[in-house]
Amino acid sequence: FFLSTAMTTKLTTEQQRATTVLEEKLVMWKSLLNQPIHNCTQTNFFCFSISPIRREHLPHEEHWVWNQSNAKLCTTMYEGRVGVTIQKFNARKKPKYDQRQPSYKVWIFTLENYLPDPLYALWCEKGKQFGEEPELVAVHNHIPKVQPEELRLESFDFLRDFVSEESALEFGWITPNQGTNFRNHNTQNLPQQNVIPPPHTTTFVDNSFTHFTQEYYRSQQ
Repeated sequence: FFLSTAMTTKLTTEQQRATTVLEEKLVMWKSLLNQPIHNCTQTNFFCFSISPIRREHLPHEEHWVWNQSNAKLCTTMYEGRVGVTIQKFNARKKPKYDQRQPSYKVWIFTLENYLPDPLYALWCEKGKQFGEEPELVAVHNHIPKVQPEELRLESFDFLRDFVSEESALEFGWITPNQGTNFRNHNTQNLPQQNVIPPPHTTTFVDNSFTHFTQEYYRSQQ
């Protein structure tokens, strides 16, 4: 049977689409359990797991990494009896490479109280077709339209390469255990002209998402 989704947070159109796919797949979760994760870049790949599925488990190439493109979102199913955490990931090019990254979009779900233990799922909404090269992210020469009401501080974790370790920790873009790797990465091959001074307060970022984002995109042109 189909699930009734009671949302604790308003979902965007693409988030609604992702939860609809999750609902459809849940009825066959046993047959999709523990599929090979290395196939996760195939369009419409879907799998369930009883072990956590994390960003570091996903395959990537040398010139790009997986980036969580917005904050974790929590919703419920089964009239509030099952909790679902939704995360969206895209491919992000590493700063020191000129090669463009593939245009991938992957969703990771964590379900609480559906089984006695958490159940995890992954859906590749946009990947590559079997035997074909992936579509690459387009090069934009304009500032994209920003919807400030849909943004959160966590949405800007892709800027962690352009701020100090202290600021990245304060904003929640890295964990304390990532500090050493963060310092080593940021001190190599980082163009000075692309460095954006961190905002002085969290309030500045929360109230000025549009300005902050536009300044970043201008710096990349």
